[in-house]
Amino acid sequence: LSNDWELLHFGSLTGASPTLDSDGDSWSNLDEFQAGTHPKNPFEGLTTSLNRQPSGELKLSTLGRAGRLYLLERSDTLSDWTTLERRGPLALETALEFTLPNSAKNGFYRIQIEAP
Repeated sequence: LSNDWELLHFGSLTGASPTLDSDGDSWSNLDEFQAGTHPKNPFEGLTTSLNRQPSGELKLSTLGRAGRLYLLERSDTLSDWTTLERRGPLALETALEFTLPNSAKNGFYRIQIEAP
């Protein structure tokens, strides 16, 4: 956790354990730091939507946070992941859309978030 983030959200450098979930939303303080969400607000988190377009493509959408890097990844096994697309680091908070073409393989997809 960065010192600036701890001071902003906890008021001290000893107030936040990376492994604790300070707002009870099932995201650890480290998860909240990496995602750019508020560690004391259980209603602020990463939300995504998946919609099929008229063309048949799938569109995966989420809100991107400033300073974060977003990776769309795919796996057949949930253990070996391949990065399909990367966005960021973002200058501003913005809506992100990842499009999976009709030819996209069946498998598991995730959005990985990296903090600075």
